[in-house]
Amino acid sequence: MKQKQIELLQQQIDKLDSKDFDLEAWKNYTIVLLARLFGEDNQKIKQIEKLDYEYNSWSLRDTSGFTSYLQTCKELGRKILEASIIEIENFGIPKKTENDV
Repeated sequence: MKQKQIELLQQQIDKLDSKDFDLEAWKNYTIVLLARLFGEDNQKIKQIEKLDYEYNSWSLRDTSGFTSYLQTCKELGRKILEASIIEIENFGIPKKTENDV
């Protein structure tokens, strides 16, 4: 079971390099996946949700514009999912509580 969850997370990481990458679609699926694995209130979900809200602050710092912003979002998403995989490998799948059912 643990290996299947890791594979699903790895598939989401792989999608970050897709030529026709769609940030919103990727975020939506990733949020659903993380909610199933870690529960609806997990901090990782909040981090994924915030990816598009950071556009203004990044665009002010970087003159290369949207491409650089999108690359930054991809890197943050990759790190969140890599941390999720490490967590599952080391601690296993979290047990569901009544709030998560």
